[in-house]
Order: sequence, then structure tokens, then C-alpha cells
Amino acid sequence: MRNTSLALLVAAALGCARAPNAPAPAAPPSAPAAAAATAVAATPAPAQPAAEAPRPPVKVSTVEGVSEYVLQNGMRVVLLPDPSQSIIITDIVYLVGSRHEGYGETGMAHLLEHMLFKGSPKFPDFDAMVRQKLGDVSNASTWFDRTNYFFRFPAEEERLAFALDVESDRMLNANIAAQDLAKEFSVVRNEFETDENDPSGILTERMLSTAFLWHNYGKSTIGSRADIERVPADRLKRFYKKYYRPENAVLIIGGKFDADKTLALVNDKFARLPNPKDKIEPTYTIEPVQDGERSVVLRRVGDVQIVGVVYHTVAYSDERSVAAEAIAHILADEPEGRLYKALVKPGLASRVSASAQNWNEPGWLEISAEVPKGKSIEPVRDKLLQVTEDLAKTKPTEKEVAAFQARAAKNFDLAQTQIVPMVFALQEAAAAGDWRLYFLRRDRIAKLTPAAVASVAATFLKKDNRTVGLFIPTPAPDRSPLTERPDVTALVKDYQGRAGVQLGEEFSPTLDNIDKHTTRDALPSGLKLALLPKKTRGDAVAARVTLHFGNEKDLVGTDDALELLNLMLLRGTKKHTYEQLKQEMDKLRARINTFVANGDANVVIATTKENLIPVLGLVAEVLRTPTFPADQFEIAKKEHLTELESQLSEPQARAIEQMQRRLAPYPKGDVRYQETLEEQIAGTKAVKVDDLKRLHATLWGASVAEVVVIGAFEPGAVKDAVAIRFGDWKGAKPYKRIQMPYQEIKAEAVKFDTPDKEGAVLTLGHTVKMKDSDSDYPALFMANFILGGAFDSRITERVRQKEGWAYGSGSALRVDAIDDGAQFFVFALSAPQNAEKVRKAIVEEIDRLLKDGVGADELAKAKLAYKANFDGQLAQDPVVASMLSKSLYLGRPLDFQKQLNEKIAKLTPDDIKRVLDKGYIQSSKLVQVTAGDLKKAAEQK
Repeated sequence: MRNTSLALLVAAALGCARAPNAPAPAAPPSAPAAAAATAVAATPAPAQPAAEAPRPPVKVSTVEGVSEYVLQNGMRVVLLPDPSQSIIITDIVYLVGSRHEGYGETGMAHLLEHMLFKGSPKFPDFDAMVRQKLGDVSNASTWFDRTNYFFRFPAEEERLAFALDVESDRMLNANIAAQDLAKEFSVVRNEFETDENDPSGILTERMLSTAFLWHNYGKSTIGSRADIERVPADRLKRFYKKYYRPENAVLIIGGKFDADKTLALVNDKFARLPNPKDKIEPTYTIEPVQDGERSVVLRRVGDVQIVGVVYHTVAYSDERSVAAEAIAHILADEPEGRLYKALVKPGLASRVSASAQNWNEPGWLEISAEVPKGKSIEPVRDKLLQVTEDLAKTKPTEKEVAAFQARAAKNFDLAQTQIVPMVFALQEAAAAGDWRLYFLRRDRIAKLTPAAVASVAATFLKKDNRTVGLFIPTPAPDRSPLTERPDVTALVKDYQGRAGVQLGEEFSPTLDNIDKHTTRDALPSGLKLALLPKKTRGDAVAARVTLHFGNEKDLVGTDDALELLNLMLLRGTKKHTYEQLKQEMDKLRARINTFVANGDANVVIATTKENLIPVLGLVAEVLRTPTFPADQFEIAKKEHLTELESQLSEPQARAIEQMQRRLAPYPKGDVRYQETLEEQIAGTKAVKVDDLKRLHATLWGASVAEVVVIGAFEPGAVKDAVAIRFGDWKGAKPYKRIQMPYQEIKAEAVKFDTPDKEGAVLTLGHTVKMKDSDSDYPALFMANFILGGAFDSRITERVRQKEGWAYGSGSALRVDAIDDGAQFFVFALSAPQNAEKVRKAIVEEIDRLLKDGVGADELAKAKLAYKANFDGQLAQDPVVASMLSKSLYLGRPLDFQKQLNEKIAKLTPDDIKRVLDKGYIQSSKLVQVTAGDLKKAAEQK
């Protein structure tokens, strides 16, 4: 049985770790990656003396409910008010990234981003103060052309005022102290080393550094190790003072707020801030036309071969950028992409991908293919280049372009229904020159023609414009033209857009209000239903369908087959082929994701009111009548094997595997047995398509199932639709839940060597005898929250903030409602040479908690942070859908969670110490797993 809880903890720890070297999350999948504008503010004005009241903001434009204002100091403010969201997100974008770094400064923009979480004289204990007021959804990211910082929190004026106070303060007053930098550069180096573990990412870096000889797009945002380690604090501070200024910033605020009050508040917080006297010099480097093929060979430890190619293209604002996006879709989309058909279906490659990186300045098109180890890579390279560059000759079809347009339209419409992805999408467009480019891009895609796509293919998909192969002299070079960034100011000056997205109703996201507005019902078949109708932004609907199937006997040895069954659900039904299913989802503006494991099948749905009923029909079709086509089965199997094989030398995968096997020490032949990666690979190879058909035919049904729908819909129509599509569906065998009772385990230390992997991963854990209904659970939950459950927890403060040894860290207490087999575990990521120090520090922090308990002030702050986090979760419909689904399954009202929250709110330090003294957590019982290049680390000592 696959236990994913530890893997989710590790992913969460990495995801919430500060300063990812990647664009901000949650942007629509089809949106271009992050880009940043030259630092020129819209209608800048000179700063006023601090004693004078600031002039009112000047409105610049409004497009589809989004309005821009400029303050007297040139700072731009973009507002997206929406009373239906119940949250607020503030996102400040500084138009500075790795493109602006000079000699010896690589990685400086990213390193500076880390330093802005070190506080200021006004906010000395930054993380703790933010966590108390806003919760844990605070993060930032740096990319080639911009750096952004965001907070997401429950919609309250007091929280908004605090968030703006923090951002206005750290714009000019952040501590950039040498002692903090001495610790933080080690953390950033850990991040650098983590990136170094990814052959695909490193290959991309090498191709870009070869394709871009002069422009800084050829340099990785993470920077060079030497620059990261040696940059002086005073030089970093000069970089900060140069670029962090009002006229170089765009503040985007979305969610539930009063626009006039918020604008006045922003003006009060920011308008008085001065700009430095020295103006920012715009970058002016233009990459010359590439004059021939260039080659890259990367040799490192790994388990999967990769072929890649990069072609120079255009900027985001260039009208041809959407054609470059279309080319990526036409080449790599499953299952009809040209490269997919040419490489994946015949078995030459296990996966293909393509992306158009359209930036503030001319970017690139990247295409890659993964090739299983042992297969010849040259034929894949040759075929990839042939198919790609033949696109100019064979011409895109109407059908191919229409499929891209449908996918892009769906992603745009779904992004419009949620404020967070909207804010991030506008952020990337603002960084590319102007936030209105986001809407203009949509319009351009809608008007795109096959001829336009063919023209871009003919212009840029050329041998002399690619970085992949050998340089071959030729007497008549066929070169692509030089492209420059369009005049964005002129481009968007009179742009009006379309009618704005429909806003929703104001809905208070509290447990009482959710419970009050939710109707619960059950079908005669046994399926349970929870419906929460409300008016939402863009008539959005979030839904969840969960089936429970199998028992301990019938599910023995099925983990590998269920993994493949999950991958196959959306690849063909009795009515639709794989391609047709994807087209239907695009046409219906639906995003459907499936997750199958451990006797549960979950389908998560995002769509709109007008499409909900047909989408439910499509989901029923996928669940009830999959055909598991043989050709797609072989493709899915190869893809999954490639993914598994790629993890064989990865520290993170190995550490998780070893810990899971010890927290659930069941023998082989037991349904709860945890396979090794090698066993998963062997098991996957042995799976036949008939195994999937047998599992589906004999075990699946809706007798024990839950359906939850939240958003804009008619409850009666939805109930009827669910009854028609699922009411008569019963499995051939009854469902019986797999039990996970408490097991005592032995403490041990496990070392797993992964040569040539710079980042080490540590996991520590043991089992705990507890259920979430136990009287001691609230106190133990809060003890773990303080220890490692929040970003400024004790473990993070120790190993990251104080010592600078670890990039990501955290702890979790996994407790079930039915079984008493709970688990406590800790995770940390560090350099291999620091792994032992991190391990000892974590054990010391656990022992300190057990010995001394928690202080009254520390507990009070943690309670505020927990409440802010929980309230923020309730504002997200997919999270609420999951909560309601679990409530239906357990037959337990939401009032249980309300009572749990009340118990947490009443906890005292004595309550926590009393529970800790019972020995639920003991450092002497810990299994301690370390994975990484341990041999190399030992040699360096």
C-alpha cells in the first residue's frame, strides 16, 4: 500500500520554503512563465516631502474589473476587488531579477529576496509577527525579470493594513546585515545544491548559457556558487537600494476588500516613500542573431536520458508569442502532439514536453524528450529535430490550432474564477511590460490562425537558430531575424478588453456558515451527497467525487496496477478516445484530476455553472466505462517506469521510501506492505492491461461513495444528475476499509548513499498511538505545530534561521479518525556535510520541547497563526470540498472540527506539558534516515 503522507510533508516543506528559484505558483498552466519589465513607471511623479499629505492616486485604466492606479511617487497599484472570495492576497512585484545582475552579482536578486524575510527595525521578529497576524501563506520568488512577495490571508481590514504596513516598511528599511547574510547564504547554497540534483534543470541551464552568449537570460537565477558565498553585505545592500523603490514596484491586491478604503490605505502607506535620486539604468543588451547550431553535453549521475533543444523566439508582448505557445502545444500535447506520436507512441521516448518561454525581452522555445536508460539517444534527437523543424513545411492544421485555443481558453476562464491565480497571472504580465498584456494575450490566442503559427515556425525553427547539435559551417546561412521588445506603452494605451468577469456573492467562510448552507443527502445506492450552492466569481464550481473499493484480501499486491489504472482513467472510454476526452474537457471549461490509491478513487473537478451537469456526465463516463486502450497502456507504463527510474538516485525519494517502510513495517504479502523503488519498478513491468480491467470490473462501484459540489449551481439539477449517473452503480464485491492500527517500532539509524547528489534529505519519525478524537490530541497537535508545523517553528528557526544549515524543514503529526496508528515525523533538506549537524539539532529541539514545554507567549502566537491558517483554508472551495467529503464518509458533522478548534484555543502551557509528559513523542524512539552523497561528505571532513 502506498503511504503518501510523508511525501506530501516533504513537498509541502519544499513548497513553503522561502525563495523558490522559479515563477510564483498557481499561474494558469498555459500562461507564459515569469517575465519583468524595464524599470520605467507609468506617469511617474516626484516624491513629496514626508510632512505633506500625499496626493490622491491617479487612475490609469480599468479592464474587465481590474483597475490600475499610480501614486505620486510612481508606484503602480492594481486592484481586483471580489466580495465572493473571503480572502485577500497582496502581491508586490519589483521589476528586478537575474537579468539585472552584473559581474560578480549572479544570484544577488534571489539572495536579496531571502534577506527581506530577516526583518527590519520596525518588524525585528518578522516571521513570528507575520504568522500571528496573517498565518503561514507568506512567500516570495525570484525569476529572470522580477521578484515578488505575497501574503494570502482571511479577508479582514486589520490584516490587510498589517500586510501593507509590512510591505511598505521592507521596501526601504529591510535589515541587510552581514551576520544574517553569513547564515542565509548557506541556506541559498542548499537550494542551489537541490537544483543541482535535477539533470533536466541543469541541462536547460547549459542549453540557455550556450544559446545566450551575452544576454543574462543565459544565466541561472540561482546564481553561481562563488557569487552566492562571497557577495559582501554592503554590495547586496547597494543592489537593494537601487532597485527596491516605489517607481520600480507594482502592487497587486485581489480578494474581498473595499476598493476605495484600500486605495486610500495603500496611498497612506506607500505614497510618501521616496525614490532614490539616481535613476535606474535600463538594461540594453540584445542577444545577437545565432549563427549556427550549438551543442551541449551534460554528463552526470542519473537514471533517465534527456534530449533537449532551444530555439530563440520573441518577447511576451510580441504578437507572435502566442504562436510560439501554439507550437509547443502542437508538438507535445498528449495524445495528439506530433512529437508525442513520433516518439512516445512508438516507444522511442517515454515523455515529451515543450514550452514557449516568452519574457519581457525575446525568449525561447524549449523542447525535450526523456529516453529510458539503455536506449539509443541519437535517433530520438534526430527524430525530435526533424518533426519540430518540419512544422514549417507541413503546416499546422485548423484542428491543431483550435485544440490549443480551446485549452488556453479553458485555462483562462478557470483562472478567472479564482482570485489567487488571477493575481499571479497579472503579476507575470506586469513583469512582461504591463498587466493588460494578460488579457491581450487571450485575445491574440482567440484570433490565432494556422498561417500565423506556420509563419513563426518557418521564422524560428531553423537549424542555425537551435542549440542542440554540432556546429556545421555553411556558405549560405539561413538565419532568423533579430527581434526586439515592442513599445508596450503604445501597445496597451487604448486597450479596453472585454466585459469583466461576473463577481460572486459575499460568503463568510466559517464552519458554522458552511454547515448552515450545505445540504446533505444520500441515494438509495448508498452514495452520500453534500451540496453548497453560492454565487461565485465567474460562476465557478468546485466538485469532488470519491469512491471507496476493495478490501485487505482483494487489494493485496495491486499498488502498481492501481498507479497505472489512475494514469489510464482519462485515456479512453467507451464513448471517447484520449484525444476526444481532452477536447471535451477543454470545450466544457473543465479541469479534471484523478487520484487512485489504497482503495480510494478521488476525482477533483473545477468547472463553471453552465458546464457542471455535462462535466458530471463526463466524470461518470470516465469512472464507469474506461476502456484501457492497449496502446495508451504501454505509453502510460513507460512514462511511469521512467518516473520511477528517475528517482532511484534521488535522496528525497530514497529517504521517504526508507521511512515509510519503517513506519509501516508490514511483511510482503500484506496489503499494507511498503514497496521499495526497485520493487515498484519490477511490479510495474509485470502489470498487464487485463489486471486493470479486472480490478475495475470486480471492485469499483458507487455503493460507498461521496459527491461534494460547491459553487454556482442548481441543487435539484445536480442531485438528479448524480442519481442518474451513479445511482445504479454497484461494485461486484463489498468494500471494507483497510485498517492501520498502532504498531510499536524500533529506533534505528539508516544511511542511504546517493552518489553525486549535492542535497541530502533527512527524515526522522516514529509511530504514535492516537486518534483525532482522543482527549490528548489538541495539545499534541499544537505541540507539533510549534515544533515544526509552521514556517517560523522551532526546528526551522534553529536549522535554517539561526544556523543556516537547511533549506526546507518541517514536522507533521498524521492522526486518523478511525485507526490509532498515528505517525510523527520530521523532514529537513541540507548539504550532505551538514546533515549530521542538522540531525543533532533537530533531536535537541525535540528534547527541549519535551523537557521545557512551551511558553505562554509562544503558545498565544501559535494559536493566532493556526487560526489564520485554518481560516485561510476555509476560503478555498477545493479544500472545503475535501473537508465535506471526509465528513460524509465518517458520518461526522463539521461541528467536530469546530469543537477541536475551540479546544486548541483554550490550551494552556500546562495542558501541553502534561500531554508531552505522557511520552507520545520520544527522541529515543526515532527512526532516523539520511540520504545523499554521504561518502563524498565524509571525505570532505
